[in-house]
Amino acid sequence: MISSSRFAASETKIFSSAQSTATSIIFTQRESLAYTIRYSEWLGGLLPKRDVEIARAFLAQRLNVINADGTSTGQRAAPEYVAALKLSDSILASAPDGILPEKMHTRLVASSGDFINEMLGQSRQMVVSYQQELDANILLSAQKRSRNTLINLWLLISLIILTSIFLITGGIAFRSQYKVASNSLAKEAAALSIAIKRLESAEITVKTLEELNANKNDFISTVNHELRTPLTSIIGYIDLLRSFGPADQTGQFEKITGVIERNSNVLLDLVGSILSLSNLDSAEQISEHEKVFLADVVKKKLFILSPLTDEKSITIDLHLLGDKDFVILGNTGQISQVVLNLLSNAVKFSPEGSHVDVSLSTFTKEITDDSIRLEIKDRGIGIPAEDIPKLFNRFYRAANAMASQIDGTGLGLAIVDRILELHDGVIHVESVVNEGSTFTVEFPRYLSEVDRLISTNRVNVLHKAINALKASTHEDLAPITHQMGGAVAFYNLEKESDLILEFHDWLEKATLADFVEVHNKKETLIQTLELSYQDLIDQKEKK
Repeated sequence: MISSSRFAASETKIFSSAQSTATSIIFTQRESLAYTIRYSEWLGGLLPKRDVEIARAFLAQRLNVINADGTSTGQRAAPEYVAALKLSDSILASAPDGILPEKMHTRLVASSGDFINEMLGQSRQMVVSYQQELDANILLSAQKRSRNTLINLWLLISLIILTSIFLITGGIAFRSQYKVASNSLAKEAAALSIAIKRLESAEITVKTLEELNANKNDFISTVNHELRTPLTSIIGYIDLLRSFGPADQTGQFEKITGVIERNSNVLLDLVGSILSLSNLDSAEQISEHEKVFLADVVKKKLFILSPLTDEKSITIDLHLLGDKDFVILGNTGQISQVVLNLLSNAVKFSPEGSHVDVSLSTFTKEITDDSIRLEIKDRGIGIPAEDIPKLFNRFYRAANAMASQIDGTGLGLAIVDRILELHDGVIHVESVVNEGSTFTVEFPRYLSEVDRLISTNRVNVLHKAINALKASTHEDLAPITHQMGGAVAFYNLEKESDLILEFHDWLEKATLADFVEVHNKKETLIQTLELSYQDLIDQKEKK
């Protein structure tokens, strides 16, 4: 049966090739007769030389068509046919343009007689020769089919005998295997029962852990609340103590109250950070996303930090590159916390009198998506290379920050990382010790309904444009390229639209003589568009 399938496939390929070649020969014969007729009419002074040259171009194109067997019709043509064509070409080349002058009729008719007879005879002979070749192939195929049928018959008989032997021996073995299978099924049933009980126990454990996690979050919230109230009171009374403080010439009173205040603020910050992380980790936390104008958020946080920057004489330069609003989709409070944490770190780790650069810009991250980049660059103490991969771990602090005794909880960047995870954002860190650090945050840009429609359908639109170009004829190619060029441009495929419209403009100036060049340019355009289409598909799969 496999042999039959292979033979059938081979036979189908032969007849498909034969059909293609036969069609090509028939069209070639038609173009040959058309060329001969136009040539004869030109010799008779009925047509201008231009019409004969057009018929010759169509014939040349037909002779160069590649058939299914990999050969062209011109390769099958007899040497006499080729010689006759060369003779007609030389006669045409020697004649003037336009209608043939009467004074040249006699000479050219005499020299063209052999060409006309030879063309007519060779056109008929081309069909006859191929018919004989096809008859021979069909006869050979019939002989192979007969031999293949006989082989398959013997194989079928052998298969019936072997199947009978197999069924007899299998029936004997089946009875003993049935008992073994029954015992195995009983064991599997027992094992399945045990697995079900373990699964039920695991589900109970999971539910217990979920309840414990919920209780943990509730406990953290309660503890944070209970700690925040007395800490706020302590900080307030420290300020009050300073206003009543005795005149201490040694400065010990101010030093002690300063230590109490600093550590109280650290503890208060720790309480707030733990509460924030607990809320972010909570499964019940629902984040309402809306349009967030990132430039406004950055400006507000810079204003909030202005007392600290004034105290340290730090200047912050804000650069808005391109977009005015820098709109993203997210939770305004959480995005504000990301910006505040990063800006406050830049100020905290920068020396007095230095400056910090803050920039907002847009860029294309993938073919189908625009993104917004927030970059914060300081000239502070920097971060050791070995500490950078651990920066976003909870309670982790860089070694040089701890050595410099700079206050901190090690939770600020962990909060940033968690919020970015909830907003499909990413963060990158570059740093050199004693030279400064650069934190770069990337957010997906907010897309309107129209933008989302364009982003979703641009692949399909380009695919439809390619199919329309492939299916177009020479006559409807100009209107189709005009239509497709505009449609592709609407879906933000500027490069592809320019190529289509450039081809359309060229078509408007093309003549009938440019028939072959039109075909070549069309194929080149389709290949270029298919490469762009594949790029879009690859980017979509990566996303």
